[in-house]
Amino acid sequence: MLKRVEPKQPFAISTQHCTGGEHFSVNQRPARQQPVEKPTVPIGPFHHRGDAESMGNRFVRLRGVYIKLGQILSVMGTFLPREYTEELEALQDDVPPQSYKKVRKTFVKSFGKQPHEVFASFAQVPIAAASLGQVHEARTATGERLAVKILYPNVVTIIKVDLRVLGWALKIYRNFVPLQQIERVHEQLADMLARETDLANEARCIDRMARNFVGDPDVVFPKIYPEWSSTTVMTMSFMDAPASST
Repeated sequence: MLKRVEPKQPFAISTQHCTGGEHFSVNQRPARQQPVEKPTVPIGPFHHRGDAESMGNRFVRLRGVYIKLGQILSVMGTFLPREYTEELEALQDDVPPQSYKKVRKTFVKSFGKQPHEVFASFAQVPIAAASLGQVHEARTATGERLAVKILYPNVVTIIKVDLRVLGWALKIYRNFVPLQQIERVHEQLADMLARETDLANEARCIDRMARNFVGDPDVVFPKIYPEWSSTTVMTMSFMDAPASST
């Protein structure tokens, strides 16, 4: 009875010595290849910090809707990694201003006069800037100190376009990351911007709250000057106050 003996090593034909050329072989059983491990990139605080700084800088360049979006995301707790919320918190009170030449257009469009024609003095450098407008200090002929809040030119139109584009982007993003909070952010953003771009409504709210707290020495509100206020400009008495920490 014949017994089949399996070779211990794969059978190979070598031509190295016959031809003097390159060595090659034909194996009866190909050697098993070991899987190659792909290098991994660690995701940690430093990686997040760089991306967060980049996001914050882009929001500042795009201004308007995107600065507001950054402000909302900065207070949404665990929605983003901590490094992102820390970077975006700077958008709450550290936004670069627009040039005086630009905001002057808003004032002239509202009243048909230059700021220096209305007030005894008007500081061209703003004392504060935000996502939708900025505040300039002015004085009346009698020396009263005023704060003049002016929206950026065409900010309402720009916001409408940006919100539409952002809404489209979020709908696409939702197909990949189904987070309910994403839709709420867009809704809150649209509602907030609609209210914050109507300075006439803001002036009415200040007057209403001031009446509600008449007689309370611990609560004070600025006085509104309606003759130099509109939907895009609000003039009020100047009040010194510390920056809010909330």
